[in-house]
Amino acid sequence: MLCSELLHRKMRGHDAMNHSDVKAFVIATIASEYCSDDPSTMCEETLLMQEGLLDSFSLVKLLVTIHLHFGVPLELDRLEEAVVRTPRSIADHIFSKL
Repeated sequence: MLCSELLHRKMRGHDAMNHSDVKAFVIATIASEYCSDDPSTMCEETLLMQEGLLDSFSLVKLLVTIHLHFGVPLELDRLEEAVVRTPRSIADHIFSKL
């Protein structure tokens, strides 16, 4: 099922996404799912763990969401802290894997 879902996503044009699209998706996902105060305060340089927006559980959920949307596996034990520091750093990593 996962392979067919990924193929379907690629056919819908996910591999034609540019860096701005990836960044917008990451920011929107974090803002809507994990930003309980005011989602409009989320920006590409928000320090996700330091500002308490993500903890280890929510980070895992975010990585699963990213994997399902882009087909990019992001293994928590292999990611450096700098990769998940900000929405932009996450988007940079995703885009480098597309």
